[in-house]
Parts: sequence; C-alpha cells; structure tokens
Amino acid sequence: MLKQKSRQQLEQELDRVKSSCFWESASKVIQTAIRGGVCVLIAYFASASIHELSGLTTNAKIDIKAEASLNPEDTPVWPFWVAGLSGMIAVGGVGYGFSQRALRKLTVQHLSPYKEKWEKQFDPNRTTSGLLEDGSTHPYDE
Repeated sequence: MLKQKSRQQLEQELDRVKSSCFWESASKVIQTAIRGGVCVLIAYFASASIHELSGLTTNAKIDIKAEASLNPEDTPVWPFWVAGLSGMIAVGGVGYGFSQRALRKLTVQHLSPYKEKWEKQFDPNRTTSGLLEDGSTHPYDE
C-alpha cells in the first residue's frame, strides 16, 4: 500500500521538479544558442574568405596538416587563460553530470511505487529485480 505524502512533502517535491525542469530547459536553450552561434561563425568566416577571393583569378592550394609531437621541446606554450577555461569547462561538466545523476535517482525513487503497483496489476506473480528504490543495485551484488 502506498503511503500518503503530507502537503509539505508534496510541495517540496513540486519545487524540486520545477527547479529541475527550469535548469533542464535552460541548458537546452544554451546548447541551442551555442550550436547556432557556431554555425553563424562558420558561415561568416566562409563568406568572408569567399568575398576576399571574389572577382580575382586565384590559384589556391589548401593543405590541412595535423601532426602530434611527442618531443616536449616542440610543444607550444599555452596561455594560462586557456588552461583555466578548460578547467572550468571540465569542472562544470562533471558537476552537471553529478546533478543529473542525483536528479535521475530522485525521479526513479519517486516513480518506483507507481511502477511496482502497475507491475503487480499487470503480473501478480512477478518477482522483484532486487534493485533499491533509487534504481541502484544492492551492495551485496557489486
């Protein structure tokens, strides 16, 4: 039998869901804006290069070369801001991943009683998978 949640618990859960929906929507908007901005930049630089060559007789040889140097003396010195920006992006990505993991566990924990109820209605002889309420495995299974 499912326990009835108090009004305060329901309001807290609703606030969590609203917050997660807001941040998920914001991240989708930011991702779309970044993708669009990159496309606009590519189009701008491509059109600028074509504009420079327009009306001229041009012979162009375009080579793309990529090589990796294993010799430490040949490696370029990166500015500190590049390392800092890379570190901030990495930390932000890891933080976002952890928050999404926690949100997913909360969602699974919230929906597990309903899933169990539906499974019992669908197949009363169904046995449990042994997963915890948040969807993780039992410690003795690891």
